[in-house]
Amino acid sequence: MGADSAQSINLRKTIIRKKPTKPFVDGEPAYEDIPVKFWEYIDFGSAQKVPDTVVDKSGLIKDRQYFREGFFTDYDVRVHAYWNFLAGAAGYTYGNNAVWQMYKKGDPLIIPCLYDWRTSLDRPGANQMIHLKKLFEIYRISALVPDQSMIAGDNPENGEHIRAARSRDGEWALIYLAQGQKVSIVMEKLKSERLTAYYYNPRSGAPVFIGNLKKKDIQQFHPPTQGVENDWILVLDSNISNYKKLE
Repeated sequence: MGADSAQSINLRKTIIRKKPTKPFVDGEPAYEDIPVKFWEYIDFGSAQKVPDTVVDKSGLIKDRQYFREGFFTDYDVRVHAYWNFLAGAAGYTYGNNAVWQMYKKGDPLIIPCLYDWRTSLDRPGANQMIHLKKLFEIYRISALVPDQSMIAGDNPENGEHIRAARSRDGEWALIYLAQGQKVSIVMEKLKSERLTAYYYNPRSGAPVFIGNLKKKDIQQFHPPTQGVENDWILVLDSNISNYKKLE
């Protein structure tokens, strides 16, 4: 993941601890398709901004290797979105490098783009915000309580960081696994003795059924896939009808 994970995590922790509690929104997260640390590669004092060999005649990037740290992707967008909401955010701002500047081919360069703004409207990260909305229309953010005590064991403050939240009434919980890592959950935080468990795929919006479980003290879960870009949301719910809404 291109973003500074530790800095991002610590910023949220600082905000959450402030009193009185206030709503917060990440208004400037990782923009899809923007070069990571773009300011280190762009000469803002020049009209051209980058060497001629980096962009084609229309102004679009043709030499991606020039930006040595790569570009923020749909994965970065998802990680920051779910980290934010499960940390208690009141909202999230999706951004795309071409869309924010409404870049069309031949325009003067600001931050060079991979695509023009019309093409960028259909980029993966933009489309995946639909799946995020679908999930949080069922599990309302107004009912969320961030609860990291649900996670048993170590929880690193890097790209493998896990975020957990539950409903105020203890009827359900959402746990975001940024790299599909296995996780042990303290189940006593949930009220019902029997729970429907499933994974929600933030890339496709599809649920993957785990089973109807009898609650134990601590239960371990292993997502279907692991590694960078293989993020999953573990859902534990006392009401199976919510799972059926996502099928």
